[in-house]
Amino acid sequence: MEPQRERSVQEVALNNPIILTEILKQSSAPLKSCRLVSHFWNEMVLSLRNTRLALNLNTKDEEVETYPLPFLAFFDLCSKFDARLAKRVTGKTSNCTEETYPLAGKLSHLCISFSDRVEILDMRINYEDCLKSISLVFRNSLPNLKQLRIRFAFFDDNEEYDYVPKREIFVTPLPEKPNLTVFNLKSEVVAASPILTSFAQLVVNASPNLREATLPWGFYPDLERSKFLDTLTLELDDARGLDVALKQLNPSELTRMLDQVGGQLLHLSFSYSTFHYGKSMTEDYHVVDNSTPPGFRLLRKMPKLRKFDNEMIDIIQHSDLWQDIGRMPALKSLRIGKIWKDSTSVDTSLKNLFEKQHIFTNVADLRIHELHDPRLLDGLKTAFPNLQKLWLDNKEAGMELGVVLKACVGWGGLNHLHIGLPTYAKKMWDIVKALLDCAELYKDLKSLEIETHSWDLTWHDLTETELHVFKEALYSMKGMDRVVIRDLYFGDESRRNILDVMASNEMPMWKFKVVQE
Repeated sequence: MEPQRERSVQEVALNNPIILTEILKQSSAPLKSCRLVSHFWNEMVLSLRNTRLALNLNTKDEEVETYPLPFLAFFDLCSKFDARLAKRVTGKTSNCTEETYPLAGKLSHLCISFSDRVEILDMRINYEDCLKSISLVFRNSLPNLKQLRIRFAFFDDNEEYDYVPKREIFVTPLPEKPNLTVFNLKSEVVAASPILTSFAQLVVNASPNLREATLPWGFYPDLERSKFLDTLTLELDDARGLDVALKQLNPSELTRMLDQVGGQLLHLSFSYSTFHYGKSMTEDYHVVDNSTPPGFRLLRKMPKLRKFDNEMIDIIQHSDLWQDIGRMPALKSLRIGKIWKDSTSVDTSLKNLFEKQHIFTNVADLRIHELHDPRLLDGLKTAFPNLQKLWLDNKEAGMELGVVLKACVGWGGLNHLHIGLPTYAKKMWDIVKALLDCAELYKDLKSLEIETHSWDLTWHDLTETELHVFKEALYSMKGMDRVVIRDLYFGDESRRNILDVMASNEMPMWKFKVVQE
């Protein structure tokens, strides 16, 4: 009888259920592949409470076009696979109406067959008939549903962005889903959809324990019953031009909705998504009448709110932004920005902040998008004296590396700095000199990240003087936990010299990412 091979420490660890479970929770672990390692690994993957593994109703070719698995083959598959695979179900319709009904049929069959197992339903649909199928599934099954995520779009060669949905609405109340805590609804349709808005209201009404809701632009459901809602996101997508976005904003309805849940919210976000065109509204050249006085204001305190994002203060305009933020005494994280190219709303708001001498001592994380006047940076130190994280991101002109770094010197408590620039200086000397001139800043920082939006792939060959200055700048960063300088490309010789400098100063590349591959 042959002696058994002694297992290595790694093998023992990877067969320990506690250690393996922690590994599988990491986003870098491909669960589909991990299932194939062994029966033990497969069992551990299927036993995860919050799994990323999804049962996709489409084929693997869905990124090109959707070809639904034939009904008989799908029914046969449902009778054979492990029921735990139905914990998360996902699928999407293509641009072909003929494929909507097969997908709806598979969804109904799966959700009825594994009704108690489905916890997450994530669907991308292009037609209202599929929304009706989801409503029927919601009504007749899924008692343990925890998350409902729907992305509604419409694509047509002739009327791609002028589509007006059918004038139908849902009126019959849906059965309660006490376990449903996440409702994420996105709509890429420009016109308001009565069937979609009515469906959203019925889902909210049927979810007494709802905690997180994402709603499309122009949706203002009644949230009076949502006593546990703590995260609310109102999302504007780039299917709408600026003129349409302003017309669909209803300040009084928004105020009413927030007044219903303001006392319980922990996170409130007005966000902007570019998933449709892939471009920012800064490229929008519509002539817009923006002379109407802003009408949005908070009527009551938000005593629990810890995070507030308004990425479009040029669209959702506060009567007094800082007065509203003053009604958030527990606020820790603040994000403000603008999306209209010609807007000066960020600069104007910060000037107003400094003139009225507001001070927010609790804010530790501040993110500002599209601040153009660098002179305003100095006032941030006074307004946010206890800041720990600062994120400045500019796609347009107005920010230079040296100016931003210098403004942050002496900011007691600041230990994480992220800078997004329109472009680097054209001369390499101006870049390395700016890094070295602010060496005092690095004594307090734990992390520094610098990037640009220029897509400039210019290769730089450092002169002897530039290499010396860059070496000194890197050495002054040696005590930091993480340094990332993106979008700087060096020739082979300069790259070798920089790597030699880092190696001699014991600055590993996983920690100091300053050389682009």
